[in-house]
Amino acid sequence: MGSSDPRPVDLRATATRGMSWMAVQTLGTRVLSLSGQLVLGWLLSPADFGLYALALSISNAVGALRNGGTAQMLVRHTEDFSDHARSLGGFAFIFNLLTTALLGLIAPWAAAHFHSRQLLGLLLCIAASFPLGTIAVIYRSRLTIDVRYRDLAALTFASTLFWQVATISMALAGCGPYSYVIPTMLQGPFETAFGFVLYRQWPTIQLRSSSENFLSIFRSSRWVMLGAAMLSLATSGDYMAVGLFTDAAMVGQYFFAFQLVSAVGTVISSGIESVLPSLLAKAGLGRAKQNAAVLEMTQIFMLLSWPLAGLVAFAAPPLIQLLWGSKWAPAAAALHVLAFCLPAWILKSVIRSLIEARGLWKQRFIFLGIYGFGGILSAAAGAATGKINIIAGAVTAFYLLFAAGLLMLLPKLTGGSSLSIVRRMLVPCCLCLLSSAIATCAALSLPSRFFALGPWIMAASYIAAVLALNATLLQSEWRASVSMLLRLRST
Repeated sequence: MGSSDPRPVDLRATATRGMSWMAVQTLGTRVLSLSGQLVLGWLLSPADFGLYALALSISNAVGALRNGGTAQMLVRHTEDFSDHARSLGGFAFIFNLLTTALLGLIAPWAAAHFHSRQLLGLLLCIAASFPLGTIAVIYRSRLTIDVRYRDLAALTFASTLFWQVATISMALAGCGPYSYVIPTMLQGPFETAFGFVLYRQWPTIQLRSSSENFLSIFRSSRWVMLGAAMLSLATSGDYMAVGLFTDAAMVGQYFFAFQLVSAVGTVISSGIESVLPSLLAKAGLGRAKQNAAVLEMTQIFMLLSWPLAGLVAFAAPPLIQLLWGSKWAPAAAALHVLAFCLPAWILKSVIRSLIEARGLWKQRFIFLGIYGFGGILSAAAGAATGKINIIAGAVTAFYLLFAAGLLMLLPKLTGGSSLSIVRRMLVPCCLCLLSSAIATCAALSLPSRFFALGPWIMAASYIAAVLALNATLLQSEWRASVSMLLRLRST
């Protein structure tokens, strides 16, 4: 596989084009995922969702070690990718085998602890998927370095489509929670074949390496691996925390709500995390340009994410009721609160990208550790009450406090004005809260005979209020953001 293109790039223009492709891909995959979840919501029970959520949470705690942190390290070697891919690829494969063995040892204990024989089989299937995805990681890193975001988007979309079709097919066949994990085993080989079609070249990996070389790679990647473990805890560790205090059905309801909110947030955050780190790490890029790009992106995403959070919070619950009746009513109540995690998740992605671009792996580990353990502890505190609304409220409160801490950290990372950054970030938040209050008052003022229309009236009132307030008070900010995006897209 050849060396990367050494030509200089316009950071903001390339970032915008890259994130546009990744946003389109993520939107497509999330539409597929959402469509799949709509179908699976009819085919599977809350307990099936709960068992898969537990398996996902346990496997991610171990599976975070897969690839040995090499994915993040590979995208930093833009000049000599092929040389590093050989040694890092072999290191990743060995680590994946070790991770598979470790999860295989944990699986019987986890199944006994949660009193589920099915959980044992689910975990073993997930464990088998780790080494099967090693080569796919190299192809993905190569596409990122080559700035082939369209091809990377195509690979991800095709992989998601394959997984969704296989999952629904197995659910229709009555496979229950196994409908999720068996397609996961096949996803790595599918992505590997797709990558080979794109490059027509098989990446060479070095399985035999001296102990000195192995230890050298481990020393370089250990903070990356630990950071990945923290991130995995943040994305799925709360399912296990909820499972320790409740049953599989409650875990399934929480998982269902969390996944629906994530389907929206990932459209933005995935594009940020796929594009920004490698672009910010480009050789010769000055710190001033890094800072300016991060501040601009942060302002745009905060301007967008707060209205979006309110829209999800007010519009999704009545839609859930319309589609599934009362089957997922607890999940709808949790989603109404969890939706306000979106701005925190998106801000986290921007700050994480900057930290990765600067190679601050130890700081990344601490950053993600706070993020991960905070989410788990808040979920556990809420789960101790046995009420899903309190679980969602505790988790959302933590993420919003975490986002407030990031706003305080942002001036130190970028050299920007603290007052200016806080003002620009908090005004959209205040308008979202005001719109939410207006929507709630509109629903409460309805006559009792229109009570059934309350959720729909609330959603419509929120949309009208947030549009009016943003058009009145943030018109110049929206115009500037849209103008900048259009200018960069045409660059």
